[in-house]
Amino acid sequence: MLPDYEISLVSYPLVPNSPASTALPHLERLCDALVDQARREGFRITFFGDSSGGNIAIVLGLYVATQYLKNTSDGPCPVEAVMAMCPATDMRNENPDIYVVEAHDPILSRKVITEVAEGWRAELPASDPRVSPIMADLSVFKQASIKVDGVTAGYDTLTPDAIKFREKLAECGGDGDWLQWEKQMHCFPLLSAFHIHEGTEGKKWIVDVLKRNVNGSRV
Repeated sequence: MLPDYEISLVSYPLVPNSPASTALPHLERLCDALVDQARREGFRITFFGDSSGGNIAIVLGLYVATQYLKNTSDGPCPVEAVMAMCPATDMRNENPDIYVVEAHDPILSRKVITEVAEGWRAELPASDPRVSPIMADLSVFKQASIKVDGVTAGYDTLTPDAIKFREKLAECGGDGDWLQWEKQMHCFPLLSAFHIHEGTEGKKWIVDVLKRNVNGSRV
C-alpha cells in the first residue's frame, strides 16, 4: 500500500507579462515556504513539469539543492526528486541535431522553441543557468541526494539538448531514470487521454517511477 501523498498544481506567472526574472522569484519564495512546511510536517517533495514546466521543475530543483547545501544540519533535503517530461534545458537552441529532428516534429520547430525561449528569458542571457539548467552545476543534485527523472521523445526538437542534459547529469554522478522513446512527439504521455498505446505506456512509466520515489512524499 502506498503512503499518503498530495498533488498540488502551481499556476506560475507567464510571459509576456512575467518573464523568468519576474516569475522565478515568486516561485523561489513558494519553494522556500514549501521546504519549511516539509521540514515541520516531515514529508518529502517531488517537482514535476512538462515542456517549459519541465524546465522550471529542474531549475527549482537546482535552487532548492543549492539552498540546502548551505546548511545541511536539518536532515535530508526536503526535495527528493524532479520529474521532467520533454523539458526545455538549453535556451540557446544551438544544437545542430535540432535541425535533424525538426523535419519530423509535428508540433515544435526551431523557430517556435527559439521564440518561446526569448520570451521567457527576456533580458537574461540564454546561457544563464536560471533559464538554461544545462549550464548549471548539476553536481548539486547528487550532493543534495535529489533524483532527476525524465522523459524524452525522438521526434521532439527539445530532445537533443535534453539528452545532453541527461548525459551531463550522469557525468556528475546524478541519479535518475530516463525514458527515451524514438519516433514519438513532444509530451507524448499526455496522449494517454486518447487511449493511444505509446501515450498510455509513457504515462504508466512515469507513474511507476513516481511510485518508487514516493516513500512517504507529497508529489
